[in-house]
Amino acid sequence: TTHLEAPRYASFAGQRPEITIVSNTALVSREGGTIDFNGNVRTVRTATDRQSELVLTTEHLRVIPDDHIAYTDAEVTIEDANTKLTAVGLELNDQAKTVQLKSRVRGTYVPPKKK
Repeated sequence: TTHLEAPRYASFAGQRPEITIVSNTALVSREGGTIDFNGNVRTVRTATDRQSELVLTTEHLRVIPDDHIAYTDAEVTIEDANTKLTAVGLELNDQAKTVQLKSRVRGTYVPPKKK
């Protein structure tokens, strides 16, 4: 296991937007199969022509890079230009493009202003 202070992880997956993760600390498994980000975890999906920037914040996030999966049992907040979601627990599968919020889900949507 490797212990990291102030890690920064970046994912560039073909035509998909860049995803970066920063946190206070991280633990990387010996083979690099899992990364546990801890403390002030902030995940950002960069904006594209069709999507605004998306920011996910939590206190713990486990990432399995080769499987394109991330999950947490902690409280999580997800925000973009028009939406704010909060929940406890999350499973994200980037390959399948799915997000499952586990419990205490709340959300707010503000429609974009018409031009």
